[in-house]
Parts: sequence; structure tokens; C-alpha cells
Amino acid sequence: GTEVRELFWMSIPIPNFWSLLQQSRLLAPEQCQQLAGDFAQVKGASDQSNARTLAEWLVARNVLSRYQTMILLAGRPGPFHYGDYKVYDRIEKGRLAGCFRAVHGPTGHPVLLQFLTGQVIQDPSAWADAVQNTLAACAVQSPNVQRFFEPVDLGSFKFVVAEDLRGVALDERLAMGRFPPAEACRLARQAAIGL
Repeated sequence: GTEVRELFWMSIPIPNFWSLLQQSRLLAPEQCQQLAGDFAQVKGASDQSNARTLAEWLVARNVLSRYQTMILLAGRPGPFHYGDYKVYDRIEKGRLAGCFRAVHGPTGHPVLLQFLTGQVIQDPSAWADAVQNTLAACAVQSPNVQRFFEPVDLGSFKFVVAEDLRGVALDERLAMGRFPPAEACRLARQAAIGL
């Protein structure tokens, strides 16, 4: 959130940025070397650039996400990897605030990671309940209901993996004004089918 945005403006030396990028495991060492060579060829890279310029260059080339570069520019190598999942964004506002957008490594599917905190991660019976609820949600397969895929326990990190939905939530859309009657009926029908 705010801490990440404030840290984004910190400046670290370019060699430190490359080192953090390698530590992050977002790219292989060979990829970092190739990109460093490519960046060195950019006009003005040797005398006018800084780590922020490099980060923007990597974002523009779709090598890293803006979120990933913010963490690296803050002097941290992540973590970006949680089991089979690689995080590329954090949702800052709305009903999904605090969730992370990620990619499932083996399949490349985009997913949403909801990290659990508090009693759920400290109390084994609370975690068991969360696992049971998540597995029940995993059994529901409908185009009208968000899919859940699995609960994950990595020891110090526990999270639920769900379908990464895009768009506006119904309550957010309702705050913008009324729907035309036909659209309201269509949405009510879809919600009823999902239930």
C-alpha cells in the first residue's frame, strides 16, 4: 500500500537492482545478463540512468510488473514466489483489497491469492475449518460463481487460491446508479442460477 508507494521513490544503485532481481528468482541469471547488456545499449543508459529508469524500461518491455519493480526499488527481493505461484500485483482497493494477483507456474493460469492472517494461521482447528470451507467451495463449478482451486499451507504462509475475476462488483456498479429493467432481470437471473 502506502509503504510500497513511498519506497518506490527510493533510489538504489543499478548494480544493486540487478542483484535483487537475481535474488528474487523472477528471472534466470542468464536473462538478467542479457537484459543488462540490452539496457547498456540504450542511449544515455551509462551516464543518465538510475534504477528507476531501468525499472521503467523493464516494465515497458513486459519483463516485470510495476508491482514487482516497486518491491525491488524498495531494496527487497520479494518474496514473489509462494509454492507454485508467482505474484505480479497487489490489489489496493475494492472488495479484493489485500489480495495478490499471481500466475500458477505449471499451467500459466492467472489466479488470485488471498493470504490468511490472525487466528486462522495460528490455530490448527481454525485452519482445518478454513481448509474444509475452501474445499467445499472448490466443488462448486458454475460460470456464475467465482471458482476456488485450493487452500495452500506453506508453514509461515497460508492462503486460498481462487479465480482471478476482473470487472466491477455488483455492489460497486449499483453505487453508480440504477440498471435498466432488462439488465437488472438478467443479473438477478444469473445470481439465482449461481445460488
